[in-house]
Amino acid sequence: MALAARQGWHCYVIYKDGKPAAAAAMFRQGTGAWLGIDVTLPPYRGLGMQAALIQKRLSDLGPGRAMAETGLPAATHQAADASYRNYRRGGFIEAYPSINFAASR
Repeated sequence: MALAARQGWHCYVIYKDGKPAAAAAMFRQGTGAWLGIDVTLPPYRGLGMQAALIQKRLSDLGPGRAMAETGLPAATHQAADASYRNYRRGGFIEAYPSINFAASR
């Protein structure tokens, strides 16, 4: 709730049977936006909810530019690649890869 109250942020939730099933956020400034924080709970994956959230955010942005970040697809088709595929189907193009870091244990 704190994020939704911040200037420029827009948060989206899709409910299925009265329960939150998928969510996403958009940070908008002028005619530009960053799309991210995409999540779909496991029982609801594969139902097109993230694609719908991408389209909704782009529609809310209207004319302008949007960018998003997601992991690169693996060499073999994996469920984890769904976010990348959803953004590509939503009209996004890959601009450049970046390295993600994780803490070592």
